[in-house]
Amino acid sequence: MSIDKKPTLFDILDQIKFKTSKYEYNKKDASAFMISMFLSLDSNLIDIVNKINSLQFGLDDDIIYKYYMDKVPKGRRYLKWPKKDPKDKQFDKDVEQEMSEKGLSKREAMMVVKQRGKLNV
Repeated sequence: MSIDKKPTLFDILDQIKFKTSKYEYNKKDASAFMISMFLSLDSNLIDIVNKINSLQFGLDDDIIYKYYMDKVPKGRRYLKWPKKDPKDKQFDKDVEQEMSEKGLSKREAMMVVKQRGKLNV
């Protein structure tokens, strides 16, 4: 176990992918939910993630981590986290504008922007 630095989500994912044990697993460093989200981006791992998905919130994160360590095949994976598309970025800008102009909460501003989009105003 390395004491030099605190492991990140990506360090934990590398442990799963390469079957190493450089860091001790701690759910504060990388929750099982985030590990599942990231692994589900690989179409070859979808079946593995789906099998544990229904139990995701009923099991301890340690158990899910051990499951992935056992089931995910060893090897390099090029997984890329998806970025927001321009439509989502515009939605966020519109929400911020509504919040600042009308003094709405984020939730209220999101509702206004969504309603405006449905009306095509």
